[in-house]
Amino acid sequence: MVYAGKRHGRWTLYTDSKAQPVAEGTTEVTLVDGDRVSVVTQGERDGKRFVGVDGREWEYKGTLWMAPEVSPSGSVALLIGEKEGEATRKRLIVNGVAVEAWDDLSWPPVFSGDGRRIACVVQQNSRSSLFVDGSIVTQDQYSIAHPTFSPGGRRLAYRIEVTGAEGVLGGAMVVDGRQSELFTRNVGWPNFSPDGQRVAYRAEKGDRQFVVLDGVQGPEFGTVCPRIYFSPDSKRVASIASDGRGPGSAGWKCAVDGTQGEVYEEIQDFIFSPDSKHLAYVALDRGKYRIVMDGHKGGAFDRAWMPVFQADSRKVAFGARRGRDLWWKVIDVPR
Repeated sequence: MVYAGKRHGRWTLYTDSKAQPVAEGTTEVTLVDGDRVSVVTQGERDGKRFVGVDGREWEYKGTLWMAPEVSPSGSVALLIGEKEGEATRKRLIVNGVAVEAWDDLSWPPVFSGDGRRIACVVQQNSRSSLFVDGSIVTQDQYSIAHPTFSPGGRRLAYRIEVTGAEGVLGGAMVVDGRQSELFTRNVGWPNFSPDGQRVAYRAEKGDRQFVVLDGVQGPEFGTVCPRIYFSPDSKRVASIASDGRGPGSAGWKCAVDGTQGEVYEEIQDFIFSPDSKHLAYVALDRGKYRIVMDGHKGGAFDRAWMPVFQADSRKVAFGARRGRDLWWKVIDVPR
């Protein structure tokens, strides 16, 4: 257990009730829960401003534009604003090392899971570029969005919008530096599989949307939710779609491994079992909520939420309510 407390103007860090005074001049302490709890400190000492992580400190100049962003492994990124005449330029500082300044940059930046890589979108003269690991990898685009590292940090995917003489021509996904075909503008964010080998995203042509999985277009729908779900073993893929158009579409269904399920008013709280053999979600069915597992509907409730599988995938638990009665229900998973 880790927490920080302030008394008489001084911060103290407590780890399993063991007290450790925080460096003098610290005015703010933030705990970041990643692979472990990182202690982020900010303050001023001898007229110099600093940011620290787990006892390491870095001085910075300029104005701290946003709160520090800390990776799961404890790397820290700062967004610093610096005045240049009447304009303010933005600069990224990672672990105390500053890079060049730009007109603007997206925040927060994206860290890889191990904290060793970082990506963000920067703007210069109304054009966007992608900054990765200290250098520009894609530049002078109309728009760049959703930079995403694979779980192992080796792969990177992001969306771009392509322009021509007539304006925006459409959107494309760039994976490992290779650009997809051009779609209409509505391209979702990339979703990597847990093993990092597969990538899926929503795309659109005309008024039809679909999932692109490993570069191959799937069945077309009126609307596809941008979140794509992979099973823990990365072999199964699921998405939520509607034959209607737009957020208010009537009727949603789950598409799993190419097979479409029953239509419901809502679908939420999607989860695969740890062994990847089962799929559960909450469905709103004619005004009642049910747990749907492997396509089979459970009992009806006034509300149901958050199915969770047991570690051995033999049972599933979920919250449920009928009237004023609340349960944490546990049921067997069909074998």
